[in-house]
Amino acid sequence: MTKKLLCVVLSAVLLVCVACAGVMNAGAVGIGKLAVGDTFTFGSYPQTRILDEDLCAALDAVEGEWNSYGYFTGTGKVGGELIEGDYMKWRDVELDGTKYRGVLFTAYRQERPYMLASALPVANQSANGYFINTVYWFRLEPISWCVLDPAAGLAVAQTILDSQ
Repeated sequence: MTKKLLCVVLSAVLLVCVACAGVMNAGAVGIGKLAVGDTFTFGSYPQTRILDEDLCAALDAVEGEWNSYGYFTGTGKVGGELIEGDYMKWRDVELDGTKYRGVLFTAYRQERPYMLASALPVANQSANGYFINTVYWFRLEPISWCVLDPAAGLAVAQTILDSQ
C-alpha cells in the first residue's frame, strides 16, 4: 500500500512540475499562442555523452566540487530500510561557453529499494558500459517540451531524460 501511495504522490509531483515548466515559460514563448503538439524549450539536462578524449581531459582539468546525488539504496526486501547513498556524484563545469556535467560512480547500487537484489545480479551501470571510478562527461542541453494541454500548462519532455 505504501508503494502505491508513493507512486501516486510522485506522479502528482511530476505533473505539477511539468505544469509549472509551461507556466514559468509562458512569458518567453507566449503560452496563449501554444497549441497541442507545439514544442518549446525550457531548462537543461545532461544529454549528449562526450567521447572526445582531449575534451574530456580539458574538462577533468577544470577545478570544481563533486556533489552527491543522494540516491537511496536498501535491503531489497519489502519494508526494508532505505539508506541515502554517496556512491554517485556529479559536478557542473563551463568550458569555452558550453556547460557540461561530470558523473562519477564510486560504487554500484546493487540493491534496489523496489525489487529483490537477487532479481538483478549485475548492476545496470556496468551492463550499460559505465564503470566505477571513471568520470563520464555530458553536455548540458536545452530540454524540448511538447504541449499536451496549453490551458492547463501541461507538457511532456520529447526525450527520456532519466531512469531511476
